[in-house]
Amino acid sequence: MEYRDNVAADNIQLPRTRLNYSLHTIDAPGSAPMLQGINWPFSFNFLNLVGWSPNPFNNDPSVLPDITNAYQDNDTADSFNDTGFHELGHASHYGKVGESYWIPFRAHVVNNGGDGTFPNFNGNNAEFVALGEAVAEYIEEIYGPISGGDNNEWRGNFIPAGMLLDLEDPIDNAEIIADFNDPTINILDVTEGFTREMLFNPLTSDVRSIRQYRDRLRTLHLQDTPNNINDFNNLIDVYDVFN
Repeated sequence: MEYRDNVAADNIQLPRTRLNYSLHTIDAPGSAPMLQGINWPFSFNFLNLVGWSPNPFNNDPSVLPDITNAYQDNDTADSFNDTGFHELGHASHYGKVGESYWIPFRAHVVNNGGDGTFPNFNGNNAEFVALGEAVAEYIEEIYGPISGGDNNEWRGNFIPAGMLLDLEDPIDNAEIIADFNDPTINILDVTEGFTREMLFNPLTSDVRSIRQYRDRLRTLHLQDTPNNINDFNNLIDVYDVFN
């Protein structure tokens, strides 16, 4: 309910109702496979990767999980809830883009045993993950109980965890943003003023990479902010290891 109240106030896409949650006492990452009612042939490969092996779902698509969140005795409520906000961020994104985005997103995770490592990926779907995880990292940051702020600019070496937050936050928080893979490429973040609604508006099923997100956001909302096009492009481009 807290998540729904937050996103409704910010005019962000709500996840669909009646999500299937799978909570389990194992050491495993959270996930948002959004599998309820989906006959995706690699569903159980995905679930095995996130620790549901043997799985308890009896090959029944109607009870397959949309969100999984594992926990152990030493986990805190804050860390558990932080993961929950992250995965609900994925569910909001899914609500805008649907299966045409999530099939290659899931396939990348299965083919790479997780996120994989730039630039050596199996398959051609890494950019779906870079954008999708950037969205979920942002949601976790703004709504979750644990805040890492701009200290968490990257996850892994290709997911731009801080990108959306840097588009929103004021320039009195300006900092140097460096390309994770080439720190000689860096810019001063002087971009600000995008609202949370603006940041979600470009997320349609045909926006499947950081570059496509940049171009759609610029078209939709750059004129609604105090930023110039060069600073805007430079910020997103330094976060885009695929450009």
